[in-house]
Amino acid sequence: AHNQKINFGYPLLIFCLISFYSQFLFNDKRFIRKKFLFTVKEREKLLEDMENKITYLQSVISTLKDDSLLADEKLKALQEEVRLLWDASRKNNFELHVLESEAQDTEDRVEAVNLKVEKV
Repeated sequence: AHNQKINFGYPLLIFCLISFYSQFLFNDKRFIRKKFLFTVKEREKLLEDMENKITYLQSVISTLKDDSLLADEKLKALQEEVRLLWDASRKNNFELHVLESEAQDTEDRVEAVNLKVEKV
């Protein structure tokens, strides 16, 4: 009779231990699953943030390219304007040299005429 109580106690003890460990494992699995899901959600959020940053940076690059093209166009226009100004400056210098030469020729002729007039 005493052995039957012990035999009855062991299955109860084993049942209690199995129940305890299965509850522990169940809770542990739930904890791991929650942590996993949280980690997945965190990573999804991180990926979404990274995608948003990439999209933003692509937009910035596109804007910079557009600005760069506009700046290149402005630079080319300014270079062309400088070239035209240099052409005009050379033309003006040439015309000034021609006028100075003509003025000198005229001055020389006037002086020659004055000398002739003085001789007469």
